[in-house]
Amino acid sequence: MVELKKHAFLLIILTILIVVKFVFVPVFQWQDDKILNIKMLNKKHEKIENILLNQEEGNESYHALKDNVAQGESVFFAFQKESDFKLSQQKLVETLLQKHNVRALNIGWQVTSALPEYNAINYQLRVQFNGEHLDVFNFIFSLESNPKRISIHDFNLNINGQIDDKLGNINGWLIINFYSEDASTSGIEQKAGES
Repeated sequence: MVELKKHAFLLIILTILIVVKFVFVPVFQWQDDKILNIKMLNKKHEKIENILLNQEEGNESYHALKDNVAQGESVFFAFQKESDFKLSQQKLVETLLQKHNVRALNIGWQVTSALPEYNAINYQLRVQFNGEHLDVFNFIFSLESNPKRISIHDFNLNINGQIDDKLGNINGWLIINFYSEDASTSGIEQKAGES
């Protein structure tokens, strides 16, 4: 016991060091681990918030792009086999000619060309006709005002028989462009081959 009293100061220091080593140091390490964990969770939270913000912007961009694509696709005629497409468009032109009292003298299909940059096909139809001045221009207007992409590529109009109270008659021809979706780029080619 005398020995213990003699080294009491050293025993107190040893006890303090043992308490510090086995009580306080683990508490401080635990706190450091928790602080580090909280920082990592905050970083993850910030990243998730950024992703969610970018996702909302991405969704807005996606919907805007989707609307633009839908609007662009509405300009083209839907894909059909070439013979079916030409027949339906020729019927459309003949119906418009008849509706506007314009007489078709000759209708003939020209060379078909692919437009890979637009994923489309251009069909050209040459129409030779005659009719009264206003009737011909109403026919041309009805072609141009079609919601699908129909354009007049080239034309020649000869006006004759004009007098003071009459505009006269027109003999002429038009080359009309029709634009259709291309099956090879739209994934429709397989379906067309099956039928």
